[in-house]
Amino acid sequence: MPCPHAWVVIVACVAFAPGCSAPARYQIVTTSDGRVIRLDQWFGDAMVLRDNVLVPIRVSAAPTPSPDSTRQFSSDNPLAPTPAGVHYWPMDSLPNIGIKAIHAITRCRQEKLYYRIDLSPIPRGYANGGAYPFTLHLDDVAGFRLVEVPIPATDITRIVDSLGAARALQINGTTPTSAADCAEIASWGLLWRF
Repeated sequence: MPCPHAWVVIVACVAFAPGCSAPARYQIVTTSDGRVIRLDQWFGDAMVLRDNVLVPIRVSAAPTPSPDSTRQFSSDNPLAPTPAGVHYWPMDSLPNIGIKAIHAITRCRQEKLYYRIDLSPIPRGYANGGAYPFTLHLDDVAGFRLVEVPIPATDITRIVDSLGAARALQINGTTPTSAADCAEIASWGLLWRF
């Protein structure tokens, strides 16, 4: 009669074997002048911890967004993709729900759209947002909807300060998207349900 406990030991050994774990997404670095910087290994961007809030570090090679970007975050000229295919969209705000800074980064590869959206501070009414508080949409240059992604609350992380108080939100996710649709994305928007 086979011993069922032998399988448990083998599975446990394989699960904890070195080299089997996924690489860390973030790397925390302290600069010589004492700044704390978080490097995102997946998207290649960086954020600096300033007044207990993570603030995106702008890439010097990317153009500065114009001050007249629209409320739907559309831009006739989204920031040019980096060599890695990352799009840094213009920063904006949503004062009607209390967001002073909203920043989005997208990347298309292998028939998937990767997205990250930083919202600061936490929007008014967010606690009543339910299971899908936001919907991300990406449109082509004529305004036709290419991608629409309901964002579950499980894809939203609260960013906290050194005292543990929630100060911002970060949305991270992926969705299947064709290479043709990815190539035509010209604007994006964020809808909320709270």
